[in-house]
Amino acid sequence: MYSVLPNELVLNILRYVLEGTSFDDFKKLRRTCKQWNDLIAVAINDEISKFFEHGWRICIFSSYQPPGQDVAYEISHPIYNNLKGEFVFTKFPTDYKSILYWPLEIWLNYDKFYVSSFSIKYDDYLIKKGNVINYNDQFWNISVEFLEKDFKFKIIDWKVKDEKIFKALTVYLNVCLNV
Repeated sequence: MYSVLPNELVLNILRYVLEGTSFDDFKKLRRTCKQWNDLIAVAINDEISKFFEHGWRICIFSSYQPPGQDVAYEISHPIYNNLKGEFVFTKFPTDYKSILYWPLEIWLNYDKFYVSSFSIKYDDYLIKKGNVINYNDQFWNISVEFLEKDFKFKIIDWKVKDEKIFKALTVYLNVCLNV
């Protein structure tokens, strides 16, 4: 199927449809035509930046700090990659001060809606310091740079499969709309 509609009109239609459906159902529209497939990612990114621009946080839970003393940093909202079916978080705020953290978690709306989790192993730092290492499982892929000294590490990017993000966003919207 080929669409003769201008991109801006298709985007407006997609934004309207997204308001009344789940993200998972919306993603299925990609098969409509090539133009819609390309514009789905634009509409999803627009919707996320409109409603969820703030509130994404990475929480660092330390095994050595007392409970309640864990650290949370605000991070930028994820960018949707339609071709790979994943969201990419970048621009993490700082180098983290110790490798002795477990786990690191991404949350939506200030620690209320869980998105993804990852733990760094002390042995990985000892073996890989000075290098970038990729960790992954079926739902995420994380690139971490282990710095040369002081047991510091830096998160380069954190990719999460779209189904995990859509689930968190759907739960978030359902809770907000029912309150």
